[in-house]
Amino acid sequence: MDSLVAELRKYRIFKMAIFDWVLALLGGFILAAILYKYWKPVGFWLFLILMQIAFIIFGIFVHKILGIDTQLGYYLGINPKLAKKNI
Repeated sequence: MDSLVAELRKYRIFKMAIFDWVLALLGGFILAAILYKYWKPVGFWLFLILMQIAFIIFGIFVHKILGIDTQLGYYLGINPKLAKKNI
């Protein structure tokens, strides 16, 4: 299983795995679609954008709590620069 995930994560943009971003955005879209069915505080597209932002912020906090340094964290100034083998 690790080799499959490693293979999916080798494609990168700005030194960040495209697979991770697609998975996060897909998760945010699915959660937004399900929640919007029962709770409609704003229009769907605004709700979708807010859920995407919330998913990204949640991911940043989870990585920080678990002590996992990420490239996005480095870009935001909350992590040290990653070692070359991790990029």
